[in-house]
Amino acid sequence: MVLAGAVLAKFQLFDGLPEEELGRYGRYFSCRRFGRREQMTFPEESADAVFFVSRGRVKVSYFSEDGKEFTVTILGPGEMYSRHSEGTVTALEETEVWLISMADFRRILAENPLLPLRLIRILGGILRETNNAIQNLAFREVSSRLARFLMRQAAERGKEGPEGLVVPVELTHEDIANLIGSSRQTVTSTLRRFDQNGIISLNRRHVMIKDWERLQELAT
Repeated sequence: MVLAGAVLAKFQLFDGLPEEELGRYGRYFSCRRFGRREQMTFPEESADAVFFVSRGRVKVSYFSEDGKEFTVTILGPGEMYSRHSEGTVTALEETEVWLISMADFRRILAENPLLPLRLIRILGGILRETNNAIQNLAFREVSSRLARFLMRQAAERGKEGPEGLVVPVELTHEDIANLIGSSRQTVTSTLRRFDQNGIISLNRRHVMIKDWERLQELAT
């Protein structure tokens, strides 16, 4: 399967490039699909590959020796990840990714001087998110970390409803706990407290943010 230029153009790194150039780069990619909650494994020859998410979402996690999980990031359509990391990558929903070997990736970076500059900007964003995660774990209470998580989800996926901002949350409480460095029980009890205090309204499929200002106060 050859990657269509229209799909490649949706990736942050290649956005806005000429169709002819996108078509040429697309020949270097191969497609893999994964089911919901499936751990993403790749052929041995793809050990040094870079992959781009075209559909779905994936989480990148690390595990302690006693099995405790910490999720460092969740990637969505258009985002990229290098398999040089030793993180465990799991599809959170039906997911499609496109892989390119490191050798071919270096080749296209060398062809277009704009791409390395974009890559630096993307990597800078990843580093900034990592630093924020470290600061949150070191200096913020769970309620603050959870409030910041909800605000980020709202900024990325929220839609205005008649009674507040509706945020779809397909992640389980366990997923959220692994992402903010807490426990499932603490996340559940904290969300219930937010609900009881009128800050949010809980639903199985979404969270409605009813009082944005109070959520912001908790996040600071």
